[in-house]
Amino acid sequence: MRGGDADRPAAETAAPPQGGPAEAPALRLLLERLAGEVDGLAETAAAIDRSVGESRALPAPIPPETARALQQIDLLRQALENVSGFIHGLAGDVDPALRVSPQAGLPALTLGDLATALLEGRVQAAEKNPPTAVPGDVQMF
Repeated sequence: MRGGDADRPAAETAAPPQGGPAEAPALRLLLERLAGEVDGLAETAAAIDRSVGESRALPAPIPPETARALQQIDLLRQALENVSGFIHGLAGDVDPALRVSPQAGLPALTLGDLATALLEGRVQAAEKNPPTAVPGDVQMF
């Protein structure tokens, strides 16, 4: 569901205003973007779960602490999927005319790409910060 802004009218996907509440983005749109980001995190957790599960490096038998950690990855994926569904449901019930200023939440957004994706949309985030790696490359911090 990430990147769903492509299906929205241009007026809804425009860059967020820098001004006051009269220019604030629609709450529904912010919730939909948030749900899309949570969807992406759930997909990442699922990919980690699959990769670890397919790994031949796991000892046989799997130590109990490793088994618990693997179960926690699956629980994380399921919880993210549930939260995303909940947010999508809330977004669908919000009056489209209801606006909110995201300013109060901005200090918590320390990841620039995530902040841009939530405030401006995933498409705009990708345009502002195009990937520098070749697909398939491993990137370390």
